[in-house]
Amino acid sequence: MTNQDIPTQKQLLDLTCDRLYAEVARLAQACEESAKVVGLSHFELDDFLPADVAAMIAQHFPDTEKMFLMDSLNERKYTFESFDGFHPLIKSITFAVQYPQVVVAIVEKISGIQQQLPDPSLSMQAG
Repeated sequence: MTNQDIPTQKQLLDLTCDRLYAEVARLAQACEESAKVVGLSHFELDDFLPADVAAMIAQHFPDTEKMFLMDSLNERKYTFESFDGFHPLIKSITFAVQYPQVVVAIVEKISGIQQQLPDPSLSMQAG
């Protein structure tokens, strides 16, 4: 795989926005219905990214041995403090889904929850 095959952060942002915008009404309905059923607003979106892009991300995703486990009452997840040593694609997709255009403009429409903020440590400009 060559570097030109790897999507840029801007391309990932565009893919993310396009996919979410295409499903805004359906996902908003799913959030509303899930809140009524289980008391928690959520949605599922299959095929969020094209299969080839998702496969690239999976191929370059770091092993859990390179991350640390956050395990508390509120969350249980593997995370990392820095993107150093990871493939640039991991940083690009992370920043793309935290971009204000995604979090504020689209996720607010889907969830109905206003004044959402992207993670300030991950909200740099798309490149």
